[in-house]
Amino acid sequence: MAAEHTPGARDKRSGIGSGWLFLLITLFILLIVNAVLLFILLNRVRSDDIEGLPIVVKSATRPTQPTIPPTVAVGKAATLTLPKPTLAPIQTLQSTEAISELPVLVVSPTPFNPTATPLPMTETPLPTATLIPPTETPLPTATSYTIKTASISPMEEGWHGEYYANSSLAGSPVLEQYNADLDFNWGYSGPAVGVPADRFSARWEQTLYLDAGVYQFYAHGDDGVRVWVDNLLLMNEWHEAVDVTYTGQVTLRSGNHNVKVEYYENEGTAEIQFWWEGPGSYSEWRGEYWSNRNLSGDSTLVRNDEAIDFNWGRNSPDDELPRNEFSVRWTRLVDFDDGTYRFHATVDDGLRLYIDNEMVIYEWRDSSVRDISATRTLTSGTHYMRVEYYQYKGVATIHLWWERE
Repeated sequence: MAAEHTPGARDKRSGIGSGWLFLLITLFILLIVNAVLLFILLNRVRSDDIEGLPIVVKSATRPTQPTIPPTVAVGKAATLTLPKPTLAPIQTLQSTEAISELPVLVVSPTPFNPTATPLPMTETPLPTATLIPPTETPLPTATSYTIKTASISPMEEGWHGEYYANSSLAGSPVLEQYNADLDFNWGYSGPAVGVPADRFSARWEQTLYLDAGVYQFYAHGDDGVRVWVDNLLLMNEWHEAVDVTYTGQVTLRSGNHNVKVEYYENEGTAEIQFWWEGPGSYSEWRGEYWSNRNLSGDSTLVRNDEAIDFNWGRNSPDDELPRNEFSVRWTRLVDFDDGTYRFHATVDDGLRLYIDNEMVIYEWRDSSVRDISATRTLTSGTHYMRVEYYQYKGVATIHLWWERE
């Protein structure tokens, strides 16, 4: 049976569990009813004509609401029967005059219950991704090797040079390297680390392709120099010397030819230059002129002279040369038959004559005009001739010729 509802009794039975249960059930039912009413209302509002849409306006006059019995506390045996709610009809307005008379639907919010058990959240598990390990390209395996310390230059063309820590090319070289040209002036220093500044020697060798013809080879050194062409000793000046130029001439066939140059330094400054001139450069006598009387240093003028037959008087051989204190070297290859030949010279001042690098006439002194002659037996073939001359002061003249006896 229902108990009498009084304010005092409500407070008295607020702690009874059945009262709370009843309240929760009531609130749940109200939520369901409100949801159903809202669903029906939304379905009836659909219309294609915007002007015919129903307008729900809050009005001062509230429509009849469903009667909900007041909340009462009941015992365990009490039952509650809820009447079916009565919905107010929805009116469609055609004018703005009746807006104030439209019914207003009021939905009561559900009170918050802090003791309610929250519904568990259902989480959709994310798909598990399978990681594919990256494929790495293996690095190439390094091949072990041994670094060799070599003293030879990587150029490996030109002149192959060997340097010795003594003046006689003895023993093993302390340095090997390739050089494009033989043109060195080391002064008072050595060629490289490990090679002393004094009393050292060097050997350079190269195979050259040369056309057929007459070649003039030159070596300028301080100190000794030796030169071979195809095992022919063309220059043999293995002695101390200061700033001296040597020359040798040879006729070669077309093809490869081996050229070897040897050099040694005793004391003081060290330098060596080696070069050559090919066929056709000088058809007769190659004349090399210096602006001093001892053939030293670089020449001032080089030209082709048809014959050694000059009488310059008190003038100079060329505008580039002085009238006094100049010198000349003439070189040439000459063909001789077998026999003995007498060589003549008229000269003022000094004269030296070499055939195949051997002295024939030596008149290296100041003097007025004089005649000189000497004989020499020659074999049939080409012979290398070298004539050296210097003028000191006064008249300058030289004339050289020969005849077979």
